[in-house]
Amino acid sequence: MRRILCLFAALMLFFPSGAAHAQRGDLSARFASEKSISLNGQTYRLRSRLTTALLMGIDQTSESSGGYRNGGHADFQLLIVVDDNRKTVVSFQLDRDTMTEITVLGVLGHVTGSRTAQLALAHAFGDGGQRSCELAVSAVEKLLLGTPVDEYFAMSMDGIAAFNDALGGIEVTLEDDFSAYDASMLPGVTLRLQGMQAEYYVRQRYYVGDQTNASRLGRQSVYLSKAKDVLRERLSQSPNFITTLFNAVEPYSVTSMSRGFLINLANKLDEYEVLPLASLAGTHRQGESGYMEFYPDEKSLQEFVIETFYEPAAW
Repeated sequence: MRRILCLFAALMLFFPSGAAHAQRGDLSARFASEKSISLNGQTYRLRSRLTTALLMGIDQTSESSGGYRNGGHADFQLLIVVDDNRKTVVSFQLDRDTMTEITVLGVLGHVTGSRTAQLALAHAFGDGGQRSCELAVSAVEKLLLGTPVDEYFAMSMDGIAAFNDALGGIEVTLEDDFSAYDASMLPGVTLRLQGMQAEYYVRQRYYVGDQTNASRLGRQSVYLSKAKDVLRERLSQSPNFITTLFNAVEPYSVTSMSRGFLINLANKLDEYEVLPLASLAGTHRQGESGYMEFYPDEKSLQEFVIETFYEPAAW
């Protein structure tokens, strides 16, 4: 059980334990529809026995949302795909600047249309809660050629410190200068991140290194890898630690998943192969608005979607 929980929690680092919104529907109904797509003259159908979950880190505190169009940007996005047939777990890191179709809401919450914009902006429309998460999920589904995403979890930025400190801090060697935020965080220094230091490390990019989101994605990958190792150690000492971790981040999170759902999913992950962290190839460039934009390579995107979610149709 310790190994199961470690494998599960190492990927789904921020899932909470407490009150959750209703799940996004009966998963069996998704498969019953036998969703298919056609590419290059070949028809593919959605694989059976898949479970997908979108993890999001939101760039505002849990107290700062309200109304519509103020839900906060989803700066960190990680898609988890559990394949019961293949017995694999795929973790797919999404660039927040990925240009895709997002739904636009008016100030009163009514849908006014859609536009092509950075993926992170989809969450900003909505209330910062369930509505924002569903809009973010919808944008990811559109990016992935209409492939459905089953579940979601979003954590506000003030939960990063709580998560980090519940683990006892994560030790990293700094490659960039974070002294604009903390005078002790200098290049070459090895330290155990505590409190706000963890948030600076995984979230900040302005006045840090080359200030790009690509570099921030790299730091997030490093942090996730090291947090996985720490979590494995803590679970080996006490299997019940996973509950402590879940409780620590619950006040800062919104999710479609219940604790029972997570436990049932965790119980299936024994012996599953955890594949290397994946991401899309593509091109970064500055848009006319002055903000960075990421354009995924179309072939790379199609190959990832087909390989991960679909199989050739037999009919």
